[in-house]
Amino acid sequence: MVSRITLTDRQLLDYSGEHLLYELQIFQWIVNNFPTEASFQRSVFVESFAVHLRNLIDFFYTSPLKAQGDDIVAGDFFNSPGEWNPGTIPTTLDSARQRANKEVSHITYKRKSANDTTKPWPVSDLFSEVNAVSRQFAAEASRNKLHTSVVQFLTATKDTAIGFLKSASTLSSNSTVIDQAVLSTKLRSDR
Repeated sequence: MVSRITLTDRQLLDYSGEHLLYELQIFQWIVNNFPTEASFQRSVFVESFAVHLRNLIDFFYTSPLKAQGDDIVAGDFFNSPGEWNPGTIPTTLDSARQRANKEVSHITYKRKSANDTTKPWPVSDLFSEVNAVSRQFAAEASRNKLHTSVVQFLTATKDTAIGFLKSASTLSSNSTVIDQAVLSTKLRSDR
């Protein structure tokens, strides 16, 4: 068994203030800006929603004892990992996590066809379930480990949360730091 990396309280504060906050903010932003018309843009939103949904489900429902060596999970933000108990993962979230694994992260015959009546993602319902466990986490986690910006974001009123989203920065997220000059040159050369 691979031992897990242990972070100090300060490292967890810094991590949660950057990476966990980003996951929560982008997840909410996607839901708030979801296109209603069928398009490639909507497909991009569905895939992004599924990826961040899966990330948050794994974060909240993976026990520190079962986490991979370099994963950070909700139990890490408690003085004793056993203090965090969100209950059994709801069937809807477990199914959505498995579906994201199959339909977004892999090319597999388990992808649903266009005429499958269960193909549309229940975005609002899934968001509500993750939001509830997120708020529980914010209420119970150690203030020495969880960044105050995460708590403020998760406990904010809808209008305040929208303000947080408008001022949020994606400049340092794990997936958006790219060399703009290289990208511009590449795009011009591909035309």
